[in-house]
Amino acid sequence: MPLLETVGPVYQIEMLMNYNGLNHGLAFATFFTPLEASIAVENLNNYEIRHGKRIVVDWLAGNCEVQLVGVPAYKTVKEIYEALQPFFQGLRCVLVEAEIYHPTELQYAIAVFEDHS
Repeated sequence: MPLLETVGPVYQIEMLMNYNGLNHGLAFATFFTPLEASIAVENLNNYEIRHGKRIVVDWLAGNCEVQLVGVPAYKTVKEIYEALQPFFQGLRCVLVEAEIYHPTELQYAIAVFEDHS
């Protein structure tokens, strides 16, 4: 991402993709130093990348969530929670939202945990 590299070298970029290879419009960038990350937040938050399209650059702090993409739309919150709960300690709840490209077929779920363990 050349834009991010204007503040310093980027160590890693993770982009959330669905099973069709389409980007969800969300990415996580890791810089080599906290100073570079601070500069990115300060200089690039709300940056207009295209006419009328701005990006959000902020700190990821205390994130205890995992996003699951490509979940069939007919699955209920309760069904998803009950499927995950035996495998993950500290699962607090599950949130669901229609998948942007196939809202009637797929949804994505966010599993929220009590802590990072």
